[in-house]
Amino acid sequence: MKISKITLACLLAISGFAATNVAYGATSEDFEFHGSFRAGVLTSDDDEWERNTWVGTKEMLGRLGIESDNDWGFNLSKKWTLENGNTAKVIVSMDDDSDSYSSSDYPGASVEFTGVSETGTVWGGKRDYKKSDNYVFMTDFFYVDYSGLGVGLDDYEIGDTKLSVAYIASDRVEDEDNYVTRADGTNNLMHALIVGVKDGSFNVDVASKFMNNNRSYDGSDYTEYSDKGFDISATYSMEDFFGLPGNGFSKVIAQAGIGLGSQQLLGGTLTTYNAYRPGTLSKGGETGAETMANNYDEDTSTRLILWGGYFLDNGINLFPSLQAQYNDHEEEGYYDYWMSAMIRPTFPVNDNFYIATEAGYAYKNWDGGSWIEQKFTIAPTITMATGTGPAPEIRFLASYLPQKNDDGDYVVVGIQTDVWW
Repeated sequence: MKISKITLACLLAISGFAATNVAYGATSEDFEFHGSFRAGVLTSDDDEWERNTWVGTKEMLGRLGIESDNDWGFNLSKKWTLENGNTAKVIVSMDDDSDSYSSSDYPGASVEFTGVSETGTVWGGKRDYKKSDNYVFMTDFFYVDYSGLGVGLDDYEIGDTKLSVAYIASDRVEDEDNYVTRADGTNNLMHALIVGVKDGSFNVDVASKFMNNNRSYDGSDYTEYSDKGFDISATYSMEDFFGLPGNGFSKVIAQAGIGLGSQQLLGGTLTTYNAYRPGTLSKGGETGAETMANNYDEDTSTRLILWGGYFLDNGINLFPSLQAQYNDHEEEGYYDYWMSAMIRPTFPVNDNFYIATEAGYAYKNWDGGSWIEQKFTIAPTITMATGTGPAPEIRFLASYLPQKNDDGDYVVVGIQTDVWW
């Protein structure tokens, strides 16, 4: 078999590169397996003991006792540490959004390098980005989610400040085999440039977004939407509960966005989760991937979240969250907003059993109407601490929602298993 000069040159170049790497050698290899899942069922007499598929807005009221969806996800990683201290890490991820309508969701595959830059981590591939760091666990609310396919540099040190820069591409697709732009424009590619800064207790993320031909088609005419946007998310983290004495933690999060940085896309890219998380209450009452980018240039949104945990000496723990979002649809001449408050007190019984309770209230207001939701939950919980972080739980659930039915009397019961590792 003959080898062309170009092919031979490429082989020699690759061989030389490989030889250079081999010269350092891998001093260690590490394998990690991380993940989480929740599995449960909710039912009620009002539903004739059928499965209850939607009870209330968990991101507002708190998820305990009304979380009807099951969820799982895991990632496998392999890391090589070289003699010079540099590392290479490969991560493969999967979850139950793998068949979703967003190519930004799992399955994911990415690689991370340390030592390529003077400090920080260089990464590339398809992954969650900024998601796990911006999460209220009681409400299952990811208030920042820039997941997608891209490349970036995280935690580059400039004095005491850490800088992160990333490019993220995300889109919506009709199915896993259809990435061709359609007339209705529902799977256009969104480009996002994200810059993050960490300095002590402060963290700021800024995203600039662009999406060409952002429009919808009703069969006879196009509606043109914004092709650009901007949003900013600022977090102040405290090692106490809003200044109170005792043990605890707390966070204050302020967010604002315009155009493609507003409504469902405030602090987010085109993902299935962002299509259904709390955002605007309007858009003709529709939610989901098809309408999540139907934003006009002058649309603006602001969001404020205060949440934390307070740990009493007697073992009782309190986890509250206050949240609100305001959306101004200036071009269409209306506004909508929502606000909510929830708290989860937990009461220990012994090392493997505690009683969790949760109460939530939400008020929603949009052009021409308003809506109130309330929830009260009790959840006896069996748990076992592993000593390494995870504490798997089995919960027995009972929730009362006064506004669920017109007669104001609705009780749902169920079970749930929940664990992360």
